[in-house]
Formats: sequence, C-alpha cells, structure tokens
Amino acid sequence: MSSKTLYPNTISQSSESGTRFRKFKDLNNLKNSTSSYAISEDNIASSSGTHNRPSTITTKYYKANIPAGSKITKITLEYAACYTGNISIAGPSLDLLNVSATAKTGKALTKTMTKTSVSWTGNFSVNSVNSSSFGATINFPSNTKSDIGKVKVQYVRLIIEYNAPNFTLSATKVSGQYTNDDFIVKLTCNNKGQTNGGTNVNITLPSGVTFIRQESGDGTISSNRVWNTNIGSKLSASVVFRVRVNTDGAHNLSFKESATNHTASLNLKSIPALPIEPEPEPEDDPQIIIGDVEEFFIQVKPNEEFTLDLNFTGYNKSTVKIYSCVIGINTFGGNFNNYSQDNCTENILIYSMSLGQWGWRAVTIVENQHISPWNYELSESAMQNKFKCLTPGEYCLAIYDVDNTTSTGLLRKINISVKPNSEALSTPNCTILKLSSEELDRLGEGAYIVQSYMKNNITSDFYHHDWGRNFRIGVFNNEVPGGDSENLTMEEIFKNAIYWSNSIKEGNNFELLTCEFIYDEDYPLYLLFTGDYPEGDPVGSSLQFTTPVIKEDEGMNNQCIFPEPIRGIISKDDSLSQLTLGSFESSNPIRLYDFDTNDIESLEKISILGFQVNITCDVTDNLILLVKLINPNGVTRERSIQITNTRDDRIVSLGGAFDLWGFDVGDLKNLDEWQVEIIVSNPWNNVSESVLTIEHVELIFFANKIKDYLIKCYLNGQDTSHYGMFLEEVDIPTGLKTDVKYLDNAGTDRNDAYRQNIDKKEITIKFSIHGCTLEETTNMLRLIGALFTNKRDELNRPIPNNLEFSHYPGQYWPVIMEDPIDSDVGTVDYSSTLKLIVPDGTSFSTRETVTSFAGNINSIAKINPTLELIPSPEANQVTIRELESKQVMVLNYDSFVEGDIVQVDCENQKVWLKRYSSEIEEYMDYDITFSADWHCDWFSLIGAYYFECENATLRTVSFIERG
Repeated sequence: MSSKTLYPNTISQSSESGTRFRKFKDLNNLKNSTSSYAISEDNIASSSGTHNRPSTITTKYYKANIPAGSKITKITLEYAACYTGNISIAGPSLDLLNVSATAKTGKALTKTMTKTSVSWTGNFSVNSVNSSSFGATINFPSNTKSDIGKVKVQYVRLIIEYNAPNFTLSATKVSGQYTNDDFIVKLTCNNKGQTNGGTNVNITLPSGVTFIRQESGDGTISSNRVWNTNIGSKLSASVVFRVRVNTDGAHNLSFKESATNHTASLNLKSIPALPIEPEPEPEDDPQIIIGDVEEFFIQVKPNEEFTLDLNFTGYNKSTVKIYSCVIGINTFGGNFNNYSQDNCTENILIYSMSLGQWGWRAVTIVENQHISPWNYELSESAMQNKFKCLTPGEYCLAIYDVDNTTSTGLLRKINISVKPNSEALSTPNCTILKLSSEELDRLGEGAYIVQSYMKNNITSDFYHHDWGRNFRIGVFNNEVPGGDSENLTMEEIFKNAIYWSNSIKEGNNFELLTCEFIYDEDYPLYLLFTGDYPEGDPVGSSLQFTTPVIKEDEGMNNQCIFPEPIRGIISKDDSLSQLTLGSFESSNPIRLYDFDTNDIESLEKISILGFQVNITCDVTDNLILLVKLINPNGVTRERSIQITNTRDDRIVSLGGAFDLWGFDVGDLKNLDEWQVEIIVSNPWNNVSESVLTIEHVELIFFANKIKDYLIKCYLNGQDTSHYGMFLEEVDIPTGLKTDVKYLDNAGTDRNDAYRQNIDKKEITIKFSIHGCTLEETTNMLRLIGALFTNKRDELNRPIPNNLEFSHYPGQYWPVIMEDPIDSDVGTVDYSSTLKLIVPDGTSFSTRETVTSFAGNINSIAKINPTLELIPSPEANQVTIRELESKQVMVLNYDSFVEGDIVQVDCENQKVWLKRYSSEIEEYMDYDITFSADWHCDWFSLIGAYYFECENATLRTVSFIERG
C-alpha cells in the first residue's frame, strides 16, 4: 500500500456579494501546514445577521500523479480550524470533487486550533484523482449564536492511499520450428498489484519475423503491435498470436508493459525445412484447380525490397509462367487505373510495364540462369527472387502452369499492398474542430478518449486504402517545434498531432472510432477528421462522422452511451434523439446548461418559488430517469422517476410550483448558470433493448413579483419578502421583561427585591400574503411556515433562528416559534399573525466589540467578555482585576513559557492556553480551566470597565452588546 499527502494548488471561496457568506483572506496559507492561516476578512455576523456564515472553501488541483493503473482505496481529508470571539459554528459539510463520494460532516469549531480528519473508502478513478478538477470542499454552516467572531483555517490537505500497479510479463512458444513457417506465441500479463487499471504491452519483432494475426485471448493487438490487455481487476490476462519466421537462426522477440515498464523476451529458433520428396509425375498432364491455390498477402513501401520463394520443383519447368496483374495503382495525379493481365511469350514476366515506368522489376536473382535482362528460366531447385515496387498500389503476382498460351492451373497467388512513404504525402482532406473555452473548462488534466462513428462513402471503382493518417480521428493537444501552439495552420495542426485512432476498415459502413489522448490544459485542443490524401482518390470518396464525444478514459471497457444525435435534445425544430439501453445498462450523464433566461426579470424584482423539469419523450419499455438540478456553486439536488410505455402523457415532470428541490429562496441567484443533468438507467432484465426517444427538455422557473415594503424582515439572512410576506405591523417590546423575586418582610410596609432575572419576551408580526389564487396563497403560507420553523439538534433542542428588521440596523433577535401561524382567509389572500419567542429577552449586536483594557458597555443587560492576555514566562500566578466592579480572577499555573497566550472565556467559564508547537508548526490549544481559583469572578460587566493584570499583559477585551 502506498500513500501521498497532498496540498491544493488552487483555492477558491463563495462570493460574499448578495449572500450570507463572510469571505476569508490569505487563502494561500492553506497550501501548506505552516503556522500561518486564512481568517475571515471581517467578523461573522450573529445568527440573525446578514453575513453569518463562513464562505465555502473549494480546493482543487492537488497534482496527485497517481500511477496509471493504480487502485485507490481511501481518501482522507484533513484540515485544522478554530474560531475567535463567541460564535458557534457546527461541523461543516465535507465533500470530494470529481469522484463519487457521499458528503460527510466535520467537527464543530472550537476556540482552539483543532485538526479534523475524515476518510472515504471505495474504488476511485485514477484519472479523476489526477485531474485538476479533483479536490475537496469545506462548507461551513451559519453561526447559531447571537455573538460575532471570526473563523481561522490553518491548512487543507488530502491523503491518497492506493495500491500501485505491479504487472509482470511472460512469453512462451506454443508451436513452430521451421523457417518460412508460422510460430504460435502465448504472452501472459500478471497483475500482482491487483489494481483496477489496465495496461498495454508493446510487441517488438526483429528483422526476419512478420506478425500475422491474433489467434485468441484477452484484449486486442492493434495494427502497430500493441496489446491492449483489458486486464482490469483480473489477476491475469493472456493473448495468443501468430508470427512468421522468414530466415534461419535465432530471433529475439521483446515485450514491454506500459504502466510499470516491465519487460520480457522470447527467443524463437528456426531451422530450414526438410526437402519434400516430389510426388511421381502422373501419366497425364497435371490439372491444378483454384481450390489448391496458396494465397499470400505482403505489405511493403515503394522501393522496399522483399523476397519471394518461387519453389516449383516437381513441375515441368517449361510450362510454368509468372504474370504480374495490377489491381490498382494510385498515381500522384489522383487517377485510378485498372490493368488486365499482361501475357508474354517468354517464360517469366515480372513487370507489367516498361522499365522506368510504374510497376515491378527484379533486383537480384538467386540460383537462376540469366537469359535476358527481364526474362528468366526456372531451375529444378528452390529459387528466391528479391523484388521492389516503384509505385504505391495494389498488385497481384499470379503463377500458372500453362500449355503454350493457355493457362491450365493456378499454382500460387501473391497479393502485394504497397503504401506510399509518409514523407511523399501532403495533407489529406480534413475537418478540424476547436473546443470552446466553456467546453475546455469541463476537462481536467488526465486521460480521455474521443469517440465518433465514421463512414467513408466510396464509388464502385474506389479502392479503400490505409495510408497512415487518412480516414480516422486525430487529436492535437501538444507542444510543437518553435513553441507556438496557438497560431497554427491546418497543415501544421495535422503534421504535429500525436494522437490518432485506427483507420476505417472498409467503405460505405459506419464504424466506431476511438482515439485516446492525455489532455494538457497548457495547449489548445483540436479534433481532426481526415479523408483521403490528394495523392489518393479524394474525388471517389466522401467522409461522414457523428458528433464526437469526449469522456474520461477509465480503461475503455465501455463506450459512451448517450442519445443520438445528442443535440437533438436542445434542437428547436422537430429533431429527435434516441437512446438504446440493454439490460442493467445506464447512460452517461447528459448535462444541459446555458438556459436562455433573458425574458426573466431581474431577481431584485422577483423571487423564485419553484423549479420544474419537463422531458417530452417516448419509451418502448420501462426505464428510470435520474434528474439533477445543479446551482452555480455546484450544490446538487436530485429527483428520480420511473417512466413506462403505458403512460398517457408524453411529458415527464419533476418538481413544480413551490417545490424548491431543497434549496433556499435566498440561494436562487444567477439563473443563467443553473444546470440540469439527466442519467437514464435500465435496471430490468429485459428480453429486448429499451429505446428512449427524447424530443425536448425544458427547465421552468416559478416566480413571484416582489413588492416594495417600508419594513424589511430577514430570517437567517433571507429576505422574507421573497416569500410574498407583506409586513403590516411589528410589535417588539422595548426594554427588559424581568422575573423579580421579593422578600416579604412581615410587620413592615415594604417588600425587598432580592433577585432579578431577564425573562423571555415575545415579538408579534402581523403580515399579509397576496397570491393570484387562493391555492397559490396557501402554498406561499406553507413556505413561510417552513421557513420560521426551528431546526433541532441531536438532543432535540430547538436551534434559534436569527431575526432582523431594517428599522433596527445592526441588531438581531434569536427567536423560537412555539405556536403555529394564525391566519384569516380572504378571497385570494391571507391576513396572518406570527408570534415568536425571544429566549434571551434581548437583541444582540451583529458586530463584536474589541477593546483594550478600558471601555464602556452600553448594553441593557450584563455581558461576559472574552479576555486575551500574554503571561510572563517566569510567573506561576496571574491576577486579573476589574477596578470598577471590584471583580478579581486568579490563575495558578507554573508552566508558562515564552510565546504563550491565555484566553479567558467568561461566558462559558473556560480558560485556554495557546502554545506554539514546532513539530507541527502551529498553535495547539490546552484546557487549563483548573488553574482558575474556585471562588474567582468570571467577569460580568455593564457600564464602564477598567482591567489591570499582575504578571501578564492584557491584549484585548471582546464582547457583543445586548440591546
């Protein structure tokens, strides 16, 4: 097992403008584990304040560089955070990006810098983790206290645990012995690392050995002799293939595996075949029929020598003739020529046209009597001739047993395909597509595949030919000589592209082509679709291809499954898209974005009160639709539905008016950046495939016009007017409601008040709701009721909501709704009364006050401050006095050192020691509440105050005013 501890290279956060978020500053400090940290730019507001929630931190681009083929089993997110002031931030929601993982919850923040560690286990894609889009988010909740403060985050890091690939190779000879015979080879790849990733094996053949074909086994061997093992999570994969050994002696085959560079070799030894005794000649002339013909296929380049074994012992040498038949010559002028068989009165003809033109010519003759420059007589012994072809084309050498001028039997037929030299070719006809910046933003650095169906429409006399880079898909995304990858011509893009698919195998049929490439965001990305070369026959063919699809390469076990044509879903005409799914298959995610919201009024004038996704479709059998709604911050809400072929309505609807899909009204911003994602699955074992035909997809926003109100009301930062709430009357009792205890002095005319406590008080809000119909108004009232209902913690205690009013700036009230809303129903509206309890009996300031040793508290209720001081290293006792109220606190601690900070939290009656650790390069928090004297004063202040310290320096006095 291997592991990597990684820090992010890219960090972003939620915007503060128009939201409840409070931004951080110094985010780059999170990229390492030093003592520096990111901290809120300003105080986080109280629970009823506007900016009462720390910004969501998004970290990406960890540069994991996990080896291809590894099996990632565990990802751990670690971070350190704390708060200042007197706020309460529950555990944040923690999520991983670009991989499939369920969000988890971290630790609630404390006053001390505390490390949180959360892990996910599973089988994560290496490409996803290596992508620049991989990362993690820390989504803090809102402050639930009536005080203010800041949040500090010291570092964010990910620990990746994985099994690295460990492949080994072995090769054995299955059969084969003689020269000019076939050898069968078995190649095995073992997966000792037991990882999920695949690997390829390059097969290198020495001179004198020719690859024939793959016989059986796992995966496929490509035309350039690369074995795609398809080993996946299997322990082993094997392939059996055939080669031909053309020369005597030892031949060393070498193999190299691409993931871990393991190698293997195999030595094939060939010996000359024993001579075959000729059969006795029949009394009558032999008649050899086509069924006895040996056919050979040879592929060479112009001017490349090759050897033919012309062994015809046993036949009458005077009756054997060789003819050269030109099947097709692709001239450099683009003409296509057919030639008939060229007969000759000489014994052997080995070229079809005169010397100096296109065709064949002999180079050397072995064991042959020289009669004339171009005609030769066969000997009784074996004869080998070396040939070379001058011109690209398709040729056939036909060898007959003849009787004078009449051919009586075909002895051997040799087909020769001659490819042109690549340096002699120009640029083929080509279509080049450049991806937009928006499309590129969806890619992260890593391995991808591009797929498209392609067809070469050819005429009857066109010969389909593979000349290296024609009739295929290419990808340009790399550096070029000279360094300028941006300003390239079509020819430069073609010549410098390094990623190519295989060619179409034949004409007039659609074939799925796949091109693998490694995306590098430093260079532009072009997709190339090539036709024929000008040197071929471009007039005789035309190329068709479907819209290409790019997906992350996860082993290429499955091709992309999506509706075709994909753009038919968003077409405004009558175009349809069809998706075919077999049993237990699922489509790839289909993401719809860039919705036209130009006709929607500004969100300052309307509020969104519902979403609905409509899909107009038909289906031949039952399917499941999963629909995701994604907001601009990447937060996703999901709905699913089963669609059947027996339903009456062609429109499948999810959501509707007053259905917010779990979002808050205050979150519904930037409608043009919302996205819809659709995944279709077939979880049934059907006899036949199920076909989904999609005509149209639309996203519907349900909006309510916002009226201008004199008094604005905010609950947890959300403007209640967006819910259609029109405030008519607000009753907030001024001053304190108290519970006073009196001592009854018998026999006297007075009662002595001996205890006074602040009691809860009630806020009454009268409001009206006006909808277009009574049903609409009722639904709006239900949303308001849900908005004001308190959430509860794990102990079932209500969590107060923070209530603010525009005519009480800088104040909020923590409130609890005990009773339901009281409403009187009108024709199409409601007159309602809402009563809210303020448990603390006062409002709170939305901003924290921070002073030095002296100041004044303007609250109508006492407050308990937080003190921060620097103790003297040699001191074993620290005394803190407040001179106005005569309160005293004594701390007995004999282990102070240079750099220590002491924090006294009077409200929670806690004393914390903050000490720097050089090992982890950060401050650690220690609870030293035991050092406070048992009978000390936990300062409770109102009015003026003045602190002094012995054996310490008081740095700050922090508190939140109560109104």
